[in-house]
Amino acid sequence: MAGCSPEKPRWCLSEQYSIFQTKRVLENGDIEWGGITFDLLNFLAADLNFRYRVVEPPDGQWGVDQGNNSWNGMIGLVAKQEVDFAAVSAFVTIPRLRVVDFPEPFFRDSISILIQRPHETVDKLSFMRPLSYLVWLTLVVSLLLGGVVLWLVSRVSPCSNPENRVDTRGCAQTAADTSGNPRMTVDTQGRRHAELLDLNNSMWIVFGANVLQCGIWMPNSWSGRIIIGAFLISSVCIVATYTSNLVAFLAVTTFHLPINTLDDMVQQDTIEWGTVDGISLYYFLKKSKHDPYKSVFAKLTTVKNYEAGLERVRRDGNFAFISEIGWFHGIHDCNLTMTSENFFINDIAFALPKNSWYTDIFTESPVTGSTTATVKHFYGSFLLLTTGLFLATFTLLAEYLLHRASHRRKKTINDDREKSRTSENWHYFSYTDHSQEKCQC
Repeated sequence: MAGCSPEKPRWCLSEQYSIFQTKRVLENGDIEWGGITFDLLNFLAADLNFRYRVVEPPDGQWGVDQGNNSWNGMIGLVAKQEVDFAAVSAFVTIPRLRVVDFPEPFFRDSISILIQRPHETVDKLSFMRPLSYLVWLTLVVSLLLGGVVLWLVSRVSPCSNPENRVDTRGCAQTAADTSGNPRMTVDTQGRRHAELLDLNNSMWIVFGANVLQCGIWMPNSWSGRIIIGAFLISSVCIVATYTSNLVAFLAVTTFHLPINTLDDMVQQDTIEWGTVDGISLYYFLKKSKHDPYKSVFAKLTTVKNYEAGLERVRRDGNFAFISEIGWFHGIHDCNLTMTSENFFINDIAFALPKNSWYTDIFTESPVTGSTTATVKHFYGSFLLLTTGLFLATFTLLAEYLLHRASHRRKKTINDDREKSRTSENWHYFSYTDHSQEKCQC
């Protein structure tokens, strides 16, 4: 902070804690800190105009009650007011609330179990998993049945078989030969289809329709084309369902976890488990009087820090490390995985001394709330709507006037044409009558 004595620690930090706190020692011996905690701290420092100095707890502990209300680690430094506050990802627990204050939490974390990922099981029939076996059986039966029916139709229908043809009306017409020859005669087409649509080719045509692919030759008869159309329509839904599910089945690797919950862990004897000594989770398990937490603590082993627990999981496939999910997310090791069960959900916040004036400042936020929307909030929307209505009205008026003017112009032209036609007819008849008079003379 500005004007602070350099001899007094101004900020306390625990050991490295994944995405929240990261510690990096440079070549010149300087320490570079990072993570979400430092992002928040730098934002507060810029907003409240203060500077800070980072100090780690001498014992490297988070802070636990050692009896007689005496705390070690970073919580102890805060409680003794040896630091202004602890900008760390500390769990907000009831014992800690008795000696320090916590502002508004900035994260909520829970506990899970970290183990080695089991060996993946290769499923050689994974391409068949998107559809059930009954669906596959139905598709095969429909393929065989559809091929036979199409072949029978091509043999019986007069449109496909020239021997049965009496009249070509009502038959589907086929396009020109694919070789570029002129359009074949109806008998030639029928004979060609009778040769092409044998039982073997009928099966392949139905199979192509099942995968949304049609052959070059289609049945001449409407009955045959209806069969192909029915297969195409039904295949759209089946193929879409299959392709969408196939991506998920191929992308997700399947493996069986030896343990998935705390109950699974305490009921087996192969895998050992442990956690970091001195963290809030350790004392939560220690003081718990209910299963499965009580049984978990009975066989619990402890490690010095998070890195030691992680290394043991990597080295020993029969060890499970119990810790915070937020810490697990920063590991990025594909050979490790978490179980699905989460427990001991807690808020995470900075720790401050009791009655510290920083508590209210860190908790303050702009007053926000819901307000009733008035017309002024939608002024632009209503203005746009009104403009559109007026524009539509003017457009309608212009269309009406243009249509009316066009109608009048057409009527005038038609009247002129009618008058001209009438005048020509009158002159014609007048000329004829005059000629007759002259002849009579």
